[in-house]
Amino acid sequence: MLLCVRCNAMMPSWPTSATALRVPELDFIPLGELPEGVPVATNGGDNAESMAEHALAMALATAKRLIVEHESLKHGQFNQFTQNRMLAGGVCGIFGFGGIGAATARLMHCIGMRVHAINRHGRTDERVDWIGTPERLNELLEAADVLLISAPLTRATYGLIGAAELRRMKDDAILVNVAREEIVQERPLYDHLVRNPRFTACIDAWWIEPVRHGEFRIDQPFLDLPNVIASPHNSAQGGGSHDISLRRAVENCRRALTGEAPLHVIGLWLNVRFRRRRLPVKWETHARPQSGVRPQQAINTQLVDALARYTPDWPIESSVHCRRAPATLNC
Repeated sequence: MLLCVRCNAMMPSWPTSATALRVPELDFIPLGELPEGVPVATNGGDNAESMAEHALAMALATAKRLIVEHESLKHGQFNQFTQNRMLAGGVCGIFGFGGIGAATARLMHCIGMRVHAINRHGRTDERVDWIGTPERLNELLEAADVLLISAPLTRATYGLIGAAELRRMKDDAILVNVAREEIVQERPLYDHLVRNPRFTACIDAWWIEPVRHGEFRIDQPFLDLPNVIASPHNSAQGGGSHDISLRRAVENCRRALTGEAPLHVIGLWLNVRFRRRRLPVKWETHARPQSGVRPQQAINTQLVDALARYTPDWPIESSVHCRRAPATLNC
């Protein structure tokens, strides 16, 4: 089994018989390079609650004109009787109804919004008022007062929201993106915001970001527009959310190692059955560097420490980097 928190570059070699690959964001992983038959499981919903709160906060800040009126007050304008919006009774459309989408839906229901959602299968056990498959995206766009983008970045979703899709949305709709900004085309979004000042974009994920690209850059002056609310892709940084994420990752790893089917399996391996068998666990250990530790190494160390902390019966030393020896579980 390969535990991968974030892969920014091609790995030198892939395991040939891995049990599962634990990743939070699929676009970091060159799935086409994986050997045939390797099941892939994501850390679905790892920071869902934190990101859901962030999405709700952005939508409410827009509806209640909080940032606009803050700026007005700085200039001496006391707009007490300027009308703001109620979100209760409106429709929250969620494109990408996984863990983040479901967590957001629960919050939106609490403030009285109806939830329309899209996922790959067009069905869910979560409470929704309407659900469809990606082929019904236009229906979602036309109905949404708030549209949340929480889908993974794939070949199918890359650039999916362009000028034509934006024109289908309501003039005063609120677009919230906490997923990957490449799902929304940059220039068409900027042009739509300029032409439709009642339309608002709440942008947490950006096209060029430091973690993935080494720098933050935008090619359009979004931050100069009054109908944009921006954050530095920090929706997952709620206090305690990282610990929750690690717990979920460790639990799914435990399922794989003990022969249970991992959760959130994707791609061609959705129906893989894991045979239950005992696994001899072998680890290769590498001393943790005392200085010059890259962020990725620190994240990997935290995951290993979590394995030791949450599964004390496993032979893992929390003070070292660990790399799993070739897996013995076949599927």
